Amino acid sequence: MSSKLTIQVPAEVAKQLLAKLGDPAKLEELNQQLAAEGLPQIMAVERGLTGSVVTALEPGDRIRLVAPMQDDPDPLPVGATGKIESVHVIDDWTQYRVTWDAPHDKRSLMPIVPPDVLEKIA
Repeated sequence: MSSKLTIQVPAEVAKQLLAKLGDPAKLEELNQQLAAEGLPQIMAVERGLTGSVVTALEPGDRIRLVAPMQDDPDPLPVGATGKIESVHVIDDWTQYRVTWDAPHDKRSLMPIVPPDVLEKIA
């Protein structure tokens, strides 16, 4: 079973990682080593404003919002949970359509990573 998580790192660290993983074969090698050690695999490396290493979440994954949402006039609170319905990868960011749990179940807010930070909970 593969683990999935999001790790925010300083821009300089993301830049160094992107430089080292410039060859797709290197990412495959690294993932084989991580899997052998039972560690999460890196599904994608993306550049954000602050720099980030992002692994993909998939439809059906249950998630929790772990940091305040940015650039939204009425953001969901940290700790809000829901289920990912669909994933839309656009250039260097990913948008998730989420069915939020009560009391936010009437909301249709779609988090964007980065800058929003989500964690897989189940």
